Amino acid sequence: MHNSISSSIFFIKESSLSFRASNVNKMSLSSVIKDWCESLDQTVFEQLFTDGTEKCLGLFKSITNDDDLTITRLAKLATDLRIEDWDEKVSELYATSISRYKETAEAHHSEAEEDSETQNTSTYQIAFMDGSGKTVTKRFNSVEGTGKGRLLHNQVIAALESMGRAITDQEKRQILMEILKELC
Repeated sequence: MHNSISSSIFFIKESSLSFRASNVNKMSLSSVIKDWCESLDQTVFEQLFTDGTEKCLGLFKSITNDDDLTITRLAKLATDLRIEDWDEKVSELYATSISRYKETAEAHHSEAEEDSETQNTSTYQIAFMDGSGKTVTKRFNSVEGTGKGRLLHNQVIAALESMGRAITDQEKRQILMEILKELC
C-alpha cells in the first residue's frame, strides 16, 4: 500500500511539469503552482466554471509549502478519491481533470469592463438574462445583518450542505440565482 501511495505521489509531482516547463525539476510543487497562478489573468479567480476549475484555483491560491498536503488535496479534488484508493483508471482521470482545469483557467480572459463611476465596496451586482435574451443587471447595497438574517443564512447553508452530491454545485447556484432574480 505504501508503495502505491509513493508511486501516486510521484505521478502527481510529475504532472507539475504541465504547469511550467523551465527549471521545474529544481522547483517545489508550490513554487511551480504559484508561478503558474501569477501568469493567469487574475479575474479567473473570481469566475465560477461549470467544470469546477474554481475549486482547483482556490486550492492553488491557498497553497503552502507542504507538498504532501497539496498533493493529497489535489488528488481528492480531481478524482473524488483518496490516493490510497487509486488504480490505473483513476490516475488517468486525475491527469484528464488537471489538464481540463489548466486549459479552462488559461482560456479565461477578463471580460470585466472598467466602470467610470466610483465603486461602493458595500454594493452587490447581479446580471442575468431575461426571457427575451436581454441582459438585466441589478445592484443593491449591503445592509447590516440581523439575528433573523443570520438564522436564514444558516438554514440555507444547512439545506445546501444536506443535499451533498445529490445535486451539482452548478444546480445549487442556479436555484439560488432564481431566488435572487425573484427578490430583485
